[in-house]
Amino acid sequence: MAVKGANNAITLRQLGETVSGVVGGAFPYGIWVTAEINSLQERGHCYLELIEKDTESDAIVAKAQATIWRSAYITMRMTFVKLTGSPLRTGMKVLVKVKPNFHPQYGYSLNIIDIDPSYTLGDAAVRRAVVVQKLKDEGVYDCNRELELPMLIKRIAVVSASGAAGYGDFINQLKANGGGYKYKTELFETVMQGDSAEDSIIKAFDAIAERAGEFDVVAILRGGGAVSDLNCFDRYGVASVVAQFPLPILSGIGHDRDVSVVDEVACVHLKTPTAVAAFIVECSVEAEQRLADITQCLNDYVKQYILECQSKVDFLGNGIVTAVKVGLERQMGMLNLFGSDLRASVRAYFDNKRHALEIAGQTIELTSPENVLKKGYSMAMSGGKVITKASGLKAGDTLTTLFSDGTVNSIVN
Repeated sequence: MAVKGANNAITLRQLGETVSGVVGGAFPYGIWVTAEINSLQERGHCYLELIEKDTESDAIVAKAQATIWRSAYITMRMTFVKLTGSPLRTGMKVLVKVKPNFHPQYGYSLNIIDIDPSYTLGDAAVRRAVVVQKLKDEGVYDCNRELELPMLIKRIAVVSASGAAGYGDFINQLKANGGGYKYKTELFETVMQGDSAEDSIIKAFDAIAERAGEFDVVAILRGGGAVSDLNCFDRYGVASVVAQFPLPILSGIGHDRDVSVVDEVACVHLKTPTAVAAFIVECSVEAEQRLADITQCLNDYVKQYILECQSKVDFLGNGIVTAVKVGLERQMGMLNLFGSDLRASVRAYFDNKRHALEIAGQTIELTSPENVLKKGYSMAMSGGKVITKASGLKAGDTLTTLFSDGTVNSIVN
């Protein structure tokens, strides 16, 4: 029995070789492709899985295996790290120049022949700018930076990984301070890199917030590393918590060239964990100096006040002595002045008083009621009181009128 198409059939290998030729010939010089690294393994050569995700659903819509051969990878990796500060990693978006391949046995794959680091840097910068703008739109970007640092920092909550070199450097720097200052530190241990870092850091800050009254500041610490290791400090969740935290936050994350969003919104941004410790010690030195200045000012004020009081006492004392001397001299002068004529002065005084009494007696006698009545005047009385105005009477009152030769009673109508 004849098989349909048998005379025209080719083998699977032949088909694969044909497709391989078509695919390889379509882009002989390669083509630039944007993608996200879904997985990466380095075994001399670098093996990657590249994917593309839907912008709305985040579902994977394309996938391809890719390889960077050892001969190209060494130089390519060195250049990429130098320009971006980070090696290739999972989750990174890249712009790569690829040559598509189709192998009859291994299928479709891509050979990466170049990488553009500026695309990766640009993508990170865009995502970072979006987070910063969102914080500004919410009005929280400046909140923590506007908090006032306490004059004396003694109680420090630390957000860091327990075994991190940066945390150890921080503690050692505090303990070795030249001023002999004592600090209370409490570690709130976190994961400081990787996919779980953001949630871990947020939980640490939540735990500190519940005991905010026990601390003066919060120090968030991480030593230097690849830029990719510091991505969690550019994410909205961590940056938002730091920006709105009720205690001043001191950030010591990464090296001098690394400035994260967390660094931007923290109350004080320092280069390294060691620099954070040095800052705290310097605050103690300044606080001690301010205290010494205040003490000196107070001592100077008290001394000046005592001197002024002593001066016033001396002045008043001299014045009192002088006043007493003058008073005594005046009294002695008066005694000397009047001593010889004292009897004559007393006699004249009493004579004057006697004469005044005689005049007063005569005046009283002339103005007595009896003498007034004898002159033809009368006097009205009611209820035992002298009436000088008609308005002081009312109907029915008894009115007694006094004359020189008798009285007359009448009733007021």
